[in-house]
Amino acid sequence: MSTGRQDSFSPRPAQPNPRAAPLPTVFTPNKCKASSDPQYQAKPRPPRCYNLVMIFTDVTYLAAAVGLAAAAADAGTSPELKLIPAALLLWGIMKCAQISRRPTTHSGCVASLALVLTGWCIACVLNYATSAGWVEAWGIRAVVYSIVLALFLAGFVVGIVGLVSLSHHRARYRQGGKQASWGIALSVVFTCLFVGALAVGIAQGARERAESDIALEADLAGPTSTDADGDWIDVAETNFRFRLPSRPWVQLDPTKLSADTTLAFRRRVPEVYFQVIAERLGAESGITLAGLAEIVRANLMGAASECSVTDQQVRTVDGIEVAELRADARVNGVWLNYAYRLIWHNGYAYQLIACAARKDKGSIDEQAREMFERFRILDRELVFHADSGVPAQSTRDTRWGFAVDAADSGWMRWDDLAADTPEAVYGVLRGSGGACVVVPVRLIGPEPTKPWFINGMLSYFDVSYPSAAITDVRAITLANAEGYRVTMHRVVDETGIRYRMDLLRNQRSAYLIAAWTVGDRDTPLDEVDRMLERVTILPPVICDRTAPAPGDALRAYWKSVHHEMALEAYTSRRLDQALAYLDHAYGLDPDDVEELINILNVLVELERNDEALAYLQANIGAHGENQDVLAMYAWLKHTGGDLDEAIEAYSRIFGDGFADETYYLDYFALLWKLGREDDAVAELDRFIARKPSGELIRMRATVHVERGEHTDAIVSLRQHLDENVFDAQTAYDLAEAHRAADQPGEGLAVCEQLIVEGYDNWEVFQLRGLCELDLVELPAAKVSFERAATLNPEDEEITRYIKLLTVMLGESGDGSDEGGGSSGESSEAPSPRVSPGAPPAPR
Repeated sequence: MSTGRQDSFSPRPAQPNPRAAPLPTVFTPNKCKASSDPQYQAKPRPPRCYNLVMIFTDVTYLAAAVGLAAAAADAGTSPELKLIPAALLLWGIMKCAQISRRPTTHSGCVASLALVLTGWCIACVLNYATSAGWVEAWGIRAVVYSIVLALFLAGFVVGIVGLVSLSHHRARYRQGGKQASWGIALSVVFTCLFVGALAVGIAQGARERAESDIALEADLAGPTSTDADGDWIDVAETNFRFRLPSRPWVQLDPTKLSADTTLAFRRRVPEVYFQVIAERLGAESGITLAGLAEIVRANLMGAASECSVTDQQVRTVDGIEVAELRADARVNGVWLNYAYRLIWHNGYAYQLIACAARKDKGSIDEQAREMFERFRILDRELVFHADSGVPAQSTRDTRWGFAVDAADSGWMRWDDLAADTPEAVYGVLRGSGGACVVVPVRLIGPEPTKPWFINGMLSYFDVSYPSAAITDVRAITLANAEGYRVTMHRVVDETGIRYRMDLLRNQRSAYLIAAWTVGDRDTPLDEVDRMLERVTILPPVICDRTAPAPGDALRAYWKSVHHEMALEAYTSRRLDQALAYLDHAYGLDPDDVEELINILNVLVELERNDEALAYLQANIGAHGENQDVLAMYAWLKHTGGDLDEAIEAYSRIFGDGFADETYYLDYFALLWKLGREDDAVAELDRFIARKPSGELIRMRATVHVERGEHTDAIVSLRQHLDENVFDAQTAYDLAEAHRAADQPGEGLAVCEQLIVEGYDNWEVFQLRGLCELDLVELPAAKVSFERAATLNPEDEEITRYIKLLTVMLGESGDGSDEGGGSSGESSEAPSPRVSPGAPPAPR
């Protein structure tokens, strides 16, 4: 063989060119090789299952997109959410355009799907525009829907043509068949749905028109209908008259619209409803034209999901001042346009309301103006004085210590005060939505802190402080009292109410002076503030020394105030103050057993058990059958040394089915202490059968250990541990029981399990050291005790064990230090044992 350089033209074996190797499929660029390339032609076609997988994936993606779009379109009331399906469809159209640019894709087939998606997208945009009120004319919607239907049909035709063309050029095109199939399927489905919805709509519209015609004929035939324009109807009760309109207006039954409606009319083309609401509020009610307009606006906003007042003005018509409103509101998903004319005259309130669909907004002004002009006040000189509209008078109440200068205030006397709000001792009204009340409180005990004083006083409204309803709190100081002024807004029975309240306190009493009016958070409170300024607190020296007896409702309010302040004092650990408040609260309601138990618990925490027992004995008469009270009585008897009485009380309540574990442990310990071990065990078994718990089972195991019944103790503890979530205390007791049964190996295994479960405290390491010491594994035992000493260096017993093991292992001198004997004999510390528990602390 020649070793020289080989001629460049000499033949060589063909070497594989790595650069000419086809790229993996996942890295193949979009522009593939021409179909005439032999290497491309030689590629095997993917198996049929691969196409099925790809089709399934596309179907899944499309179903998810459609589901998300439908959910978003139906969620909430905002029409903007209906643009989400359009955005998804626009993405699909762009995806089709991207796919059609590939050389191996049949663009005609992809165009079929793009046309269908375009029609769908246009329908979604039209749906949004209709919901938003931008497109209301039926002609425009008909044209757009025709375009959508044309796009669906075009997608069907283009898909058929594309599939035929694709079948003749399979060698050239690899993509487009699925898109054409989807386009044909969706076009057929949407076309059928479109035609079906159109047919249903036409049939429903015909039926509604037929029903409307029947109703119209019935209305026209009614006794209150008239064909003659100019007939007047007088309504003397509310002092107005109305000139009836002729056809196409039809008079309706007003009670079918609302209970407050006096007259009601309707016309067909354009469809407009008109009603008159007339009310007698009284000249002394303090209502003004601006106030009436505000109430009407608030009522409309409360009834509509969306509402905007587009115009509001005040002008004079026929010598009477009127307010006119224009508003757009969305009620039950339908946009309506309202035209109001409001009149307030001599105690009478009139609302003239015209309503039509927002698409007929251009014609409602003309129709409303025509109907407004038909209204007249019957007698302009007539003044209505409401029965409950007697002007409020000034008062000076020395029993409760306040005065109100209500004369000439425009507020009315509240005759039904006792029935409406029995806690209040004084109240006045203003109009149909304003009120002011004075609620006094006889405070007992030291002065509470700010949050709990406010919280207690606001219990009148079932509001806790702080609260989102409370918008402002500021301190105020008056001549004879000081406190806080609170501003609040909340919704009651779908009506917004704004409050201003003075929470005041002097030497003897507290006062809730609350005033409110109908409105939102921005409603002015000028009249309310002026009323609050008319209330003054009298000096304590001129008040009656004898407090009047409060009614049941006021007594309950006083109790809630003192209970809240007692809770604050208890939380702050001012137990003497809490006790004073609780004692007063219980005195206001001696039937409240929970308040009695609270008092006893506070006395126990103050270590005044004898006082607690005396208090309970003085008040147990009303609660002699209450098991919680009897359990507290038995516990106090136990701590007081009257053991026989305690056992008798415990036996009675537990025999009746009482199942409080804390008190039962005290009962068991009491029996055990008196040497009645068999009775204690029998009671324990009965209680465990009724209410098994880890604490009681551990107690039962302790009894077994004390009696030398180690196997029974191990079985009960192991069963409880296996049947329940891992309980560290039960596992610890199980290890102790194994040691007591001379099974240190099993006890050591339980200790290891405790450490694995994360309970690596000094008690566990000490117990592990004891088990290892029992197994004569001295080095391991020393390591465990040293670990326990690291976690609890103050424990002298652990230190003695370490010194003992050091001597036993021969690691120190003669062992004369503490814990070890000088002669080298074992001086192992006694093993810890579990003993019956002590009486529990009260709840």
